[in-house]
Amino acid sequence: MVEIDLSGANLVFRVKGLHKIWALTSELEIPVEHIKSVRKDIELAKSLPSGIKESGVEIPGMISAGTFYQDGKRIFRDISNPENALVFELSDETYAELIVEVEYPDEAIALVEDAIANKDSLENRKNAVKGIPGYQVQDELGLPSQHNDMDMGI
Repeated sequence: MVEIDLSGANLVFRVKGLHKIWALTSELEIPVEHIKSVRKDIELAKSLPSGIKESGVEIPGMISAGTFYQDGKRIFRDISNPENALVFELSDETYAELIVEVEYPDEAIALVEDAIANKDSLENRKNAVKGIPGYQVQDELGLPSQHNDMDMGI
């Protein structure tokens, strides 16, 4: 399972629990401007990757976690319950797609769609708070912020 937070102008995908071990990844940070779309696709989440597994684990009917190559695309998957899976189509990123399970799919879709619709104001807000003492957003190196009131922990 993955938790999604909005941090400045980026979405942070945090892999939870033992899934970190299975997926061999703990966190992905994607600029909102690189997210083309997000959708529910239960059938895609249920399907087994037909390409090559780079890393991770695939146990049919139980878990699909890690990096896979399919149809010429690099895809990150972390799914144990396809009913709660979302598909993120990306541009200008290492992965072409993220297919991940979240606890509350509808709320996650709303968060992401709102962030996409307001991506210009997110970047402006990030730049505006850089000079406020005690308030830091994630920097270019991805260091964690001291305070960020936009984290929504979905």
